[in-house]
Parts: sequence; structure tokens; C-alpha cells
Amino acid sequence: MQRNLYIISDHNLWYGNTAAVSRMNLYSKALVSGGDDVRVYLVSVQNYHIRKEFVEVEKNIYTHANEVNSKGYKGNVKRIIGNIKFAIQFEKTITSHNAYKVFLIYPSLSLSFTFIVFLLLKIKRYNKLFFEVNEIRRYLLDKPIVSIKGFILHHYIKIKIHVYESIWAYSQGLICISQNIATYVKKINNNIIVIPILSEVNKTFTFTPKHNSKFTILYSGYISVRKENIDVFLRALQRLNTETKLDWEFILCGKVELYDKLIVEEFINENNLNLRVTYLGELTNKEVVELQRKATLLVLPRKNTLQNYYGFSTKLAEYAVSGTPILMTNTGVVGDYFKDNYNCYMVDGYTSDDFFNKLLFIINQSEDHYRKISENAYQTAVEHFNYLNYSDKLNHFLQ
Repeated sequence: MQRNLYIISDHNLWYGNTAAVSRMNLYSKALVSGGDDVRVYLVSVQNYHIRKEFVEVEKNIYTHANEVNSKGYKGNVKRIIGNIKFAIQFEKTITSHNAYKVFLIYPSLSLSFTFIVFLLLKIKRYNKLFFEVNEIRRYLLDKPIVSIKGFILHHYIKIKIHVYESIWAYSQGLICISQNIATYVKKINNNIIVIPILSEVNKTFTFTPKHNSKFTILYSGYISVRKENIDVFLRALQRLNTETKLDWEFILCGKVELYDKLIVEEFINENNLNLRVTYLGELTNKEVVELQRKATLLVLPRKNTLQNYYGFSTKLAEYAVSGTPILMTNTGVVGDYFKDNYNCYMVDGYTSDDFFNKLLFIINQSEDHYRKISENAYQTAVEHFNYLNYSDKLNHFLQ
């Protein structure tokens, strides 16, 4: 019998260069590779309000045209009304689909979206409802409370997160991005599988020579200064600038909020790094892949927080297949897959001194060493992150 899997989110799930797009693209490809009896529908509220009809973007993978409702919903009431309209219209659309229906809800920052979609599908007796869990939201609340307004907002968000996690108990099961998350959610719902970060792996390993005239360091992905430890890494680079004669550059690309962008710009200006540090903005996936391939070193300098302990950065899966060595910290489950001086350069700590010392080690390595580290990272991706490895597991679980 034909099986339709609907992956639902208020994020865009096919177009663009975000973690959600990358992961759900590869989920879709993994699922449909299991046979012609599976169709995947990527349903984004952003696109759905423009065009309700689906288009086939790859064999047996469907989504909406790449047109986004740029106006959005301003205000909680309008957002709730919009989410109700979406849920009702979506349910009417799929009624005409003659197939066995399964639903996977991708994490949303909007509790109303998740709750409304889940409740309506339950009311309509669609029981095959699953959740993707790729972070533990309660650990986003580790910022200090410095005002009464902050105290009220903190506890309001805490209640929302508690409600959000409680919904998991009424779902058919949970897909977790890490074993740490699986251990956490087991007390809520014990029907769990772990699907780690995913890569689209090339058939052969390709290496681009790294000993060029300039040592290029690249960070690609969502730029959260605090979460990704960017400010601390910049301080290490500042020392690289004053204490070595290395000709280096640091390139950042990806989405960034204004607050984080201002922090980076202020540091650059105060330390005269304008000719060394460059922000390229949001790029296409093709442009990012090319930058990763040509760079000398890719960086993931995350700090050791509870948020990062439970998470697993999807950009690491992209880095691993790039043919470029990676500098990273040991957070969460990273150490289960990566070892220092084997398939990465693992920093022994999280301070600017730790980063600086590791950078000094890296810049003195040979071309053959860079190649070996990169090739071992590629093999790690082949064995552990290749999306095709999880086709049977996903199809069996999402029944």
C-alpha cells in the first residue's frame, strides 16, 4: 500500500541553506530510497499560505513552490489564527490523498504551531504522529536573570517548554539526533530511535591542497556568538595576528542576528582585524560547499554547555565530507565519532589559550597530515553519517 509521510514545520524544509533544510532533505532521500511505495511531503507553513498545491522536486518527494509568505504574522493572536487556518486547510488537502498517512513534526519555536497541528491531527484520528527532537529547549534558559521582566519571561518560556515536552508523551514515537537526547526523552516516551547528523557522501574522497599563500579558516552555519563560542575563538585569532607571522584570514558565512553581528563587528574594529575577518552573509549551498572545499581549516568552536551537551551540530556532517580538516571542541556526543589527530583536531578545552595552542600545532603540520585527517573524517561520514545507511531504520520506525 502507498505510504505518505508528511513532515510538517513552520520552517522552510526544502529551499535554502539551513540545518532544517539539510536534515529534512536527507530524511526525504533516505525514506524514498527504500522503495516506490513511499512518498514524502515537506509541508512548510511559510510556503503553504502562498501555494497549497504540491510539486514534485525529486522522485517521490513533494513540497510547495519556493515562494515564502514574507509578511508573516505579527502578534501572538494573529499567529495563532494563522496556525489554525493552516492546520485546517492542510488536513482538508491530505484527505484527498489515497494512502496510508504518517506524520513527523519538525521542532518549532512556536508552541502554538506545534500544539494546534498535533491537536487537530489527533482529533481527526491520525494516530501515526511522530516528533523530531534535535535539542533540549529548557537548556536554552541558562542566561542570567537581571530584571523582573526577565524573571517573568524566563518562567513563561519555561512553562511553554514544559507543555511542548509533555506533548511528546502522546505521540507514536521520537526521532533523536543524539544518544544524550534519547536518554533525556526516554522518561517521556520510550519509543525512540537515534538518527545522528547526516551527510550526502560523494563516491570518492577529494582533497584540495591546503598549503596555499594564505591560511584560510572558515566557519559556515548559523552564527550564534554565545552558543558557538565565536567570541573566544576570535580572541585566539587576535593572538595569532600579533604573535605569529602567519598570513591568515577568517571567513564566516550564514544567518546571524543583529545582536551577534554587532558583537563580531565590535571585536574586529577594536582589534584592527578588518583585513583578516570577513562576513560573507547567507550563501547558497553550492557556494558554501565550494568555500569548505577550498578552505585550509574548518572550525566548530562550541563551548561545553548543557545545550551543546544534548545537541549535535548538523554542520559537522557537512564539514566531514568536505576534504578539509576540522578544528572542534569535545561537546555532547562528538567524542563518540571524532578523535584528536585522527579525523579532526580536537581542542583540549574551551578557552582562547586552548584554541591558540591548537592553532599553533595545526599550522605547522604537513600537507600529508591535513590530507590524512580529512580522509579519516570522510570515512567517518561514510560509516556513520551517510543518509543511505538509515533508509531501512527510518522506514521501519515511521510505519
